[in-house]
Amino acid sequence: NTLVRLLVDANQASTDLLSTVRNYSDFLTGNLLWTRNYAYASLDRLLQQLQQLRDAFVRKAPASNLSSLYRDPATIALLTLLLLLLVRRRRIRARLKDMLGKPINPSSESVGLLLSALLLTVLKTLTVPLVLTLLARSLQVAGAGDPTLQSISAALQASALTMFSLSFLRTLGSRLGAGRRLLKWNSAKIDSLLRDMHWLAPLLTIAVGVSTLGRELTPTDSGGPLAAAGSIVLASLLMLAAVRALRTGQFASDYFARYSLRFMALASAAITIMHVSGQLFAAHLYLRALGASIAAVLITLTIISTLQRMLQLYRFRLQQRSRESERARALGDDKTHDENDESRTSREEALASLSDAHKQLLSLFRLLTLGTLLWLIWSPALPALSFLDDITLW
Repeated sequence: NTLVRLLVDANQASTDLLSTVRNYSDFLTGNLLWTRNYAYASLDRLLQQLQQLRDAFVRKAPASNLSSLYRDPATIALLTLLLLLLVRRRRIRARLKDMLGKPINPSSESVGLLLSALLLTVLKTLTVPLVLTLLARSLQVAGAGDPTLQSISAALQASALTMFSLSFLRTLGSRLGAGRRLLKWNSAKIDSLLRDMHWLAPLLTIAVGVSTLGRELTPTDSGGPLAAAGSIVLASLLMLAAVRALRTGQFASDYFARYSLRFMALASAAITIMHVSGQLFAAHLYLRALGASIAAVLITLTIISTLQRMLQLYRFRLQQRSRESERARALGDDKTHDENDESRTSREEALASLSDAHKQLLSLFRLLTLGTLLWLIWSPALPALSFLDDITLW
């Protein structure tokens, strides 16, 4: 009984401590949000950060850390996957080109073809990001105990994730990509979004890496000059991309896309102004929220588009089987003409109701998913919403 009581008391103390830490974090966020800090403009601070990076490569890692690379399961798995991709790279590209580079008969489209094309697209765009991920993991293992090497590792991981995401979207929306050929994306809208991706993707990848490096290297001053430079370039690029997409006029009738791009442009401009005015903490906080929001919207829309196409293919198969059964009954003379008309009408009504139901279900799923994700992303970044935490629903 005494041991159980001690365990219960320890659990209660841990819960109270966690609640206190959470409340203190919210208190710091609310008070530091608009604190001005112009340390990022100091040339001496930038030189200190660069010197810190140089010293990290001058120092030799302990031999025990280097030998641990050969025993690290994650490093071995990443290296094996990279070697397999390099060996099979030409075959993956040839298979994807053979699958999507020729006219596709609607009757030959299937869920298996769609999933295979998506998988091959992932494998095609994974090679270079995987190299960065392997390098990041190697620095993380070899530089255990060195905060500078850990910071570089975090920056490489962020750059690898950004590069993979942008490369995957670019390949998916290309002229022979699965987005246009199988998911039936709007070509004009995709062209307006991807027309600058050849120069925008490398700059975004570098900006994300520099910003992450600065924040991980010197978190006590919001990342200093490195994080400020990377973040302001990142915000400026996002604003430029949103404005250029809006100016094409392709989203005039698409309310969701138009207002999303407008919000992206306004939020990026506000973040840029925060940097100029010295509010680095708020700028980084809102930039992370904006980046997470963009990722959440793109992932949700891609999943919804894939599910919608899969349901359309399923509905097409049902219609095809219905027509085949109609032909079989027309050749045989075992039923009357009125019965055939009645059964055909009932099947058409069933298919129409199925189509309407899956459209409504996907629309509801998209609304609930985006609403939940955006709430989870922005609620910690908006102090004005903190009063909702005190409202008890039940």
